[in-house]
Amino acid sequence: MGFHHENEYPLLRPTPVEPRLDSSTSSLGSLSIGATSGDGGGGSVKVILESPTHAKQFYDSLARAQIQQLDLTLDWNTTFSDLKLMRDTLLRLPIVKLRLDYRSHSGPTSDIVNRSKRGKPMAQLMIQHPHLVLADFVGADGFFSRSTQDCFSPLPTTTSPLATTTTTTLPGPKLFGPLSPGRVGTSQIREVHIDGTFDYKVHQGRIKTMLEHCPSLTALTLKCKDLDFVWTVYTIRELVANFPQFRYLDLASPQFSAGFDRHDPWSAFGKPHQHEEIKQAADNNLTVIERFGPDLETLLIDDNFSNEHITLLELVTRDHCKLKLLEMRIGFALIANSAITDVGQDCLTMILRRQLACELMFAMSHDDRMDWFPFLGGVYDKTSTIRIDFQRINKSIPLLEQRIPQPPPSSSSLDQRPAYAILVLEFRGAGGVLKPATVQSLVRILSLAPRLQILGMTNFEMDRVEWDQVLEMVSLDDLKELSLEETNVNGHHVALLMNRIVVGDPLRILTLGKTALKSQDIEGLKMAMQERIPNCKLVL
Repeated sequence: MGFHHENEYPLLRPTPVEPRLDSSTSSLGSLSIGATSGDGGGGSVKVILESPTHAKQFYDSLARAQIQQLDLTLDWNTTFSDLKLMRDTLLRLPIVKLRLDYRSHSGPTSDIVNRSKRGKPMAQLMIQHPHLVLADFVGADGFFSRSTQDCFSPLPTTTSPLATTTTTTLPGPKLFGPLSPGRVGTSQIREVHIDGTFDYKVHQGRIKTMLEHCPSLTALTLKCKDLDFVWTVYTIRELVANFPQFRYLDLASPQFSAGFDRHDPWSAFGKPHQHEEIKQAADNNLTVIERFGPDLETLLIDDNFSNEHITLLELVTRDHCKLKLLEMRIGFALIANSAITDVGQDCLTMILRRQLACELMFAMSHDDRMDWFPFLGGVYDKTSTIRIDFQRINKSIPLLEQRIPQPPPSSSSLDQRPAYAILVLEFRGAGGVLKPATVQSLVRILSLAPRLQILGMTNFEMDRVEWDQVLEMVSLDDLKELSLEETNVNGHHVALLMNRIVVGDPLRILTLGKTALKSQDIEGLKMAMQERIPNCKLVL
């Protein structure tokens, strides 16, 4: 389950400027601060910083800029001092929307004494900034665990945060307590997205303090452990009971994600506040589905799920459903396989058919459960991802292909070819040679997937002409990653592929390890890639 991808935050519009300031960059001359227009006429900047030196140069340039939206990535192992400098710089800027990516760095060993304080600058920036409306902290694993409760109170300042110089004093334990009149209303923050694990047993005081000092806060994104999901929902609901302005909670764990709306009568947040007795359930998955089924937006269905889970999910989402993604991982458990039978598969089909906006991501570690192929074919138009490790590839691929119905004619006047919206196909064999019937099935599967972004065909072999047919059917329009690892493709096949690639094609990763390529083939491939797709990484 992905969390906090850039496209999940529509309020922070993507910008065309994405300079990368690293050790090879000698100046900031190429950086156009404020070149892109944001809401209200302010500038918008997106930048990746890779060293303290260039970070300081970038911060100095910001002093002369008027920007409202900033997408900032700190892509080095930052120290506590680096984070404080970033905080003090951003406090002086009139930014309204901020996306801050820490890349989950924990700090260098030389700064180990400060590791327990790394969350402080983030919390203080959110609480203290007088203009910030949206804050998105990505890769911020220590936001809660490496901060103390007192740092969720505002920093005392001797001058305005927007003055040229600001003297700040780090808060001590005495700052945590009742609100003083001088602090009320300092923060304008309305949305906070925190990519850091929240522990309801330890961190609820931080949320309470944040609510007290952020009177406009209406939406909060958190993540937690699977087993803490139920308790976290009720803990946050209790904390916001006395803050009527708060409305939305987005909560994610590895297994679940849910969007709670306090004004939605179907939502767990829409019910009257009450203390609920929650016993430690033997089956956490059942508990979450039963209590929060109408709020679930994504769900990972693995080998721990049975027909009971699926039928309950179908029941509780029958009248109200928010599901956007069902991710299925079948056969990955070490000691058990999926207990879902045709009964559960039928319920899954009903859910996917009923929820028009819901997509399916399907992965299977081996093909001994071929009974999943009829289900997959029945919801192929809802499927975006298929990953299968085949042990009997010459039997399984034709069976899968036979279950895929012919798609309806395209409604687009630009493309009259019937197709499906498959984005990811990864087929891995067991080292055998594909039979002609299997090759033809593979050709048809590829012909129905013109929008592929990731394609993997690994650990099997075909003859030369069959590889020509297969590679000719691969659509390159949107393809970003292609893996032909552990196959018998040779220089002829790679040349055929490169002849179809034009300058500007989106391919970014090409994996050709353990193939029949010779050294001269590789050198020629590198030259062609440098001319046509210089940003593509070749993995051998």
